[in-house]
Amino acid sequence: MNLNLSRRSVQLAGRNAAGIPGNIDVSDGYVTAAEFRQIFEAGNRAYSIGVGRN
Repeated sequence: MNLNLSRRSVQLAGRNAAGIPGNIDVSDGYVTAAEFRQIFEAGNRAYSIGVGRN
C-alpha cells in the first residue's frame, strides 16, 4: 500500500489510486487503527475496480 499524504491518495499494488476519505485528518502524518482500516478499504475498492484493465 502506497500512501501519498500530500495528494491525499492511497494505492494498492500499483493499481488505481483512491482518495483518502475526507473525514480522516492526515495533516500530522498519523492515523488511528480505525482510520488506517478505512484508508485500506478505499485502496482495496480502487484496486478491485482496476483489476482486469490494461
